[in-house]
Amino acid sequence: MVRLIKALILMAALACAAAYAPTAWSLPPVALAGDSACADLLPGPGAAVRRASMIDDLLGLRDMGFSHLADLDRVMSISPDGREAAFVLSRADPKTNAYCQVVMVVSTDGSGRRRVLDIVGQPDLSRTTIRGLSNPSGLPAQNVPRWSADGSSLAYLKRVGAISEAWRVNVQSGKRDRISAPGVDVERLAWLAKGKALAVGYRDGRAAASSELEREGRSGYLFDERFATYTGNKPLQRANLPLAFQAVDPDTGRAQALTEDERASIGGPRILDSAARALLAAEAAGRKAWTAQEDGNDFMSPVRIWSQGKDGKSVRCEDDACIGMTLRHFITALWLSPDGGAVYWMRRTGWADGDIALYRWRPGEKIRKILQTSDLLIDCQPAATGIYCLHEASQRPRTLVRIDEQTGRWRTVWDPNPQWQDLDLGSVQRLHWRNDLGFEIYGDLVLPPGYRTGTKLPLIIVQYTSRGLLRGGTGDEYPIFSFAARGYAVLSFNMPQLYYSYIPGGHWSTPAAAERESTKGWRQRWSVLSALENGIQLVIDRGVGDPNALGISGLSDGSTTAQMALVQKPDQFKAASLSACCLEPEVMMIFGGTALSDERRAWDFPLANDAERARWAPLSISLHPEAVKTPVLLSNGDNEILVGVETYMALRQAGKPVEMYIYPDEYHLKTQPAHRQAIYRRNLAWFDFWIRRREDHCLASDAEFGRWRKMPGAPPADRLEQVGVSCAP
Repeated sequence: MVRLIKALILMAALACAAAYAPTAWSLPPVALAGDSACADLLPGPGAAVRRASMIDDLLGLRDMGFSHLADLDRVMSISPDGREAAFVLSRADPKTNAYCQVVMVVSTDGSGRRRVLDIVGQPDLSRTTIRGLSNPSGLPAQNVPRWSADGSSLAYLKRVGAISEAWRVNVQSGKRDRISAPGVDVERLAWLAKGKALAVGYRDGRAAASSELEREGRSGYLFDERFATYTGNKPLQRANLPLAFQAVDPDTGRAQALTEDERASIGGPRILDSAARALLAAEAAGRKAWTAQEDGNDFMSPVRIWSQGKDGKSVRCEDDACIGMTLRHFITALWLSPDGGAVYWMRRTGWADGDIALYRWRPGEKIRKILQTSDLLIDCQPAATGIYCLHEASQRPRTLVRIDEQTGRWRTVWDPNPQWQDLDLGSVQRLHWRNDLGFEIYGDLVLPPGYRTGTKLPLIIVQYTSRGLLRGGTGDEYPIFSFAARGYAVLSFNMPQLYYSYIPGGHWSTPAAAERESTKGWRQRWSVLSALENGIQLVIDRGVGDPNALGISGLSDGSTTAQMALVQKPDQFKAASLSACCLEPEVMMIFGGTALSDERRAWDFPLANDAERARWAPLSISLHPEAVKTPVLLSNGDNEILVGVETYMALRQAGKPVEMYIYPDEYHLKTQPAHRQAIYRRNLAWFDFWIRRREDHCLASDAEFGRWRKMPGAPPADRLEQVGVSCAP
């Protein structure tokens, strides 16, 4: 095996091939070395040495798709004969501040055969619709290759400059060609029913809308709901530009408008409302399955699974497993077997919905639960050869697995990160507890390698979801296993769902009405805070967490929980690191613009004026910064710079230890590899400095440590442990 790997390294150097084994190739290799971020995409030879996880191990993970959306993702496609899976493999490279992204096919028989078909450029950022406006969130868009009906070709998106082009590759010959017109920014691809043409979707009116904004600017922009001032000084585009489609013959390049039948055949994306409940549909072999809301006039009404046979008769599934509630017991995926006779779906279940279950229903027969697991199963798809899913566990990155629909057992088909097995990640324990309202809560306690029972450790809180690989929390900024490798215990905290979803018999006609129920008296915030505090106490009571050495982190909603904790218990935490922060009066009711202010006002948020400002007291740092005793590190993208300014300035003017970093060309989530590396390192250094009284010069610069030493409450210089001095520039 070592000889094979060495041969491949030589092959990569000479022919720029991209495969783990020479037998994997049945077409000319793709020139990976031509792209500096891809030059060493595949792992090189080396003896397996058991060691702790380092930052570079997390940054260097090879991902099948991007992992932020977890079990709601659509990532791969299975060939019509079920013999190959196609997906985009991605890996970050901090040195070049770029991603290597390639289209790959992998054999589903477990033989390890694989082929790289093309390099597809840098990830595009998906645009989210918030309050009727279109705005990037920093979340990379998923790029799912699509098989032709005969399995001979794959269609996919390739990022060229600032646009995404539609391309096709013949999976046998490797011949690649562009199928979209030059300059067209493609958002969606789908093969039409007969498999002879592609539906290419793009925003036809985007250029015109941009020109209209430019014309408006010549006489001044009206300051209205289009502005979100913390994201910039120009109005955002409205999110009402429809996708325009053309039917393109990939052989001739001829394009024409879609017929009504063709437009209907490509369907639409999953329908997501503001509470993240999906209405799903599937069709196969003349049969259909879908979820439908039980009561369309009640926002809280559950959805139920229905099926329709070839005779057109609709059948309602009566089993409780066929019901998905708003936010809880959520149905994440729905599909039909290739013959259309069986309905499959994924549903969250178990304690605090911490598990995922796979079900099968043949109308007229009893529902069968195929499996239930606390692991993460993503984008499961049936084929003639089995059910294929992407699988993650708390200590294992994403792999392709095949599930036996009879036994529920799975086996790994392909692992893009075999080197991960060399890491000693310590141990992970799933903990269950309740908050003060009795809601079920769970979290994952990560202990360092070689941990001895009864030893008290400094404890870091990472928020606010804990599903699949414990990477870096929501937003991936707090490297959990790297903290553990440095001697910390880590509580990966999974927050409870919104308060209103737990109210028995609650009925609201709109999401805004339900949100208002959660906001009254800051009910949701108290619910989350008590869940966190009870989890921390559980770890302390177990003799693991040192109550005198606690640190807290969090992005977005997690930062809100953290800031409330700093206000309510100012002596509890020795250090805090907050990102995409913070929830403050001016941020919500002024800096966000009129649309955000009106929305939050409808949710019962107080105004930022003198008459209502006191209502912010339970969670606002800016109202009483003098009470905060915890050193605070803030990290925001430059498109959200104002979100952190109110908190930062209040703490700074009160003489508190605070530092804020702004990352250029980033949004709510930070995507650039160099930024992710810097954030990882700085967060480790920050907690080490304030909790462990340690300066690690491999993680932060002398200038940073110099500033921190001058902050109020900093450890005396002669009591700071100096490590990694040789790493200093």
